[in-house]
Amino acid sequence: MHLIQGTFNATRHADRSDEPKPQGEVLKPAFVKGPAARLWKKYAPDLIAQGVLTSWDVDMFAVWCVLMSEFQKNPQGFTAAQMSQMRALASAFGLLPAERARLRTPKPASEDPAVKYFGTGA
Repeated sequence: MHLIQGTFNATRHADRSDEPKPQGEVLKPAFVKGPAARLWKKYAPDLIAQGVLTSWDVDMFAVWCVLMSEFQKNPQGFTAAQMSQMRALASAFGLLPAERARLRTPKPASEDPAVKYFGTGA
């Protein structure tokens, strides 16, 4: 019955359709420059399209971009604490393969479970 009603999900969490939806444009913070800005440009469009990067998340994603650019410049100089911070942020944005499977992204409004299972709308 949950499949037909659209309330079933693989992680068995309650339906979160009432969670707050960030409003506003996703803008790269001014402190993201150089190699970090290139990482932003590479990853941000896909994350925005998936609903993972919102106006509320820009600062934390920007921190990931800065940390990753520093890591790329000097991996041997990266501390364990920096690596932990970078991995935690990457995890939050679904940038690690194992975390992508757990990430919940908004479904298109037109996705009707009845169509998926019965071929037509109810």
